[in-house]
Amino acid sequence: MTDDQYDDELDPDTDYDLDQDFVDVPVVEYGQHTPAQPSIDERDHEGQEDPAELEGLGGPGEAPHTPAQAIKLGYQWIKTTLYVGIGRCLQNQRTLFGVAAKYMSAAESWAAAPVKHRVSSGSKVPRGVFVYWTGGSQGYGHITLSIGGGRCITNDFGRYGYMSVANIDDITRGWGQTLAGWSPYVNDVRCWTPNKPKQTAPKPQHHDHKPAHDPSHDGNVDEAIRVLGRARKHAWENKNTDRARTLTAAIKPLLTLNH
Repeated sequence: MTDDQYDDELDPDTDYDLDQDFVDVPVVEYGQHTPAQPSIDERDHEGQEDPAELEGLGGPGEAPHTPAQAIKLGYQWIKTTLYVGIGRCLQNQRTLFGVAAKYMSAAESWAAAPVKHRVSSGSKVPRGVFVYWTGGSQGYGHITLSIGGGRCITNDFGRYGYMSVANIDDITRGWGQTLAGWSPYVNDVRCWTPNKPKQTAPKPQHHDHKPAHDPSHDGNVDEAIRVLGRARKHAWENKNTDRARTLTAAIKPLLTLNH
């Protein structure tokens, strides 16, 4: 599937100004990032627990949080330097949307996603979707939340155990994993839908031409003109000027219809 039909922004009519929240959030550039650690266990161990005991939507269905809410929560985690655990990418991203645990790794969630968009660059990823990587020393992959403009909210890239904003392509280059693509799904739960095209009201049609002449009405029109004409003549003879003028005004549109 291609991704060129999707906008890079959220709908401004339904979502607050995320860029305003982004002002105080620094971006971790390439060279400032942490190195990949082969020893990190990047699995979501809650995926081994009883689903009935887990919080959040277990899927399938729509996520409890919108992309706008998830991004805003991610910004809050960054600004408050919330410790989110090392190697917990899948757990962090699903938590932003209120989705329960299911799969053990980002690679498993990507493999199970019913909708996938394969891309070669982060610049082709719309805002509010999940970005997936595959590979890594243990094959667990990685998952982040796109905020548009080729950037995403990720864990561990700027500092182990904390969230940060980074360029998607810098993660690919810095950690040596394969950018698999993006998906609106995590753990079989849809968390994003494309913006619907705005419906514009059709412009009113203005027609300058006269309606088509219907000969079937000619007889009735002619009779009406004759009756009104006799009444007008009678009004003039009786010097009833106002009535004569009123009848004249009534005759004029009938003359138009009869041409």
